[in-house]
Amino acid sequence: MQGYPRGIWDTSVLSSTSYCKSPPTAPDLLAGLLWSAEHGTFDGELIARFPMDHATASVDKAKLYDLLVAATKGHTSHAALRAHHDTRDGRTVLKALIQMESGEAAWKKIAKDAHSNLMNHKWTTKGTINLNNYIASPRYWKQQMQAAEKHTSIMAIPDDEQMVDLLITNMTVDDQRLNAEIASIQGNDNASGPRFDYEKTAEKLIPLDPVATKASKNTKRKIDDISVDISALTDQGSGHDDKDKNKKSGEMKFYPPKQYYKLPKWMKTKLCEWQQTSEGK
Repeated sequence: MQGYPRGIWDTSVLSSTSYCKSPPTAPDLLAGLLWSAEHGTFDGELIARFPMDHATASVDKAKLYDLLVAATKGHTSHAALRAHHDTRDGRTVLKALIQMESGEAAWKKIAKDAHSNLMNHKWTTKGTINLNNYIASPRYWKQQMQAAEKHTSIMAIPDDEQMVDLLITNMTVDDQRLNAEIASIQGNDNASGPRFDYEKTAEKLIPLDPVATKASKNTKRKIDDISVDISALTDQGSGHDDKDKNKKSGEMKFYPPKQYYKLPKWMKTKLCEWQQTSEGK
């Protein structure tokens, strides 16, 4: 096809025996394009029309088979190669793998798993998962279902109202402010309100997340503000090396990080031990 700029070749070139032999049942090309609806792209069309009866075809298929054996070793798709062990037809195996990993059955499984995740997604104020992460997951699963719908028939994709209902139904809440906001959302029949808009519901709930609030307080206390009364430990400037670390115990308190970092190593160790006691927690 030398001499023909890509995209403006005459469609008759594709059926020319000087380049490739079209199968007897080759599909018609789309109007003004160099590929059919079945093969989707120009490269796909060329591959589909390439003759498989040339002298080296069997050698090529065997080489491809060996490459696929090595590439799929340890993967569940490796089982698909067993049926072709005698023929070593790599081309047939490749088609089977493509169908297995990206065909209709694969998309149906993706949709089924996403739907199951949506139905069984749980959250509680007593857990460690914050609301932001809890709310983000259903977005991803719905996107998976929408992608699968383009390739196969699947169960109905929940709309925003159903998504909000699932989100709230699967929440176990013992926080007064959050419960009040949930009741407000459920009681709002305005068609443009959060009850009918997943993202608006997220905007209402996330700022009231008690799990995130608790995590933030714990982080601030255990990392940012934990220290000791450095004045009691560094009084008169010296005498607190490893040799006399048992002479003074110091007063255990919470102090800013800058003061904590000035403590001698032995005192930091004692502080860590103190943090494990009921008094230090």
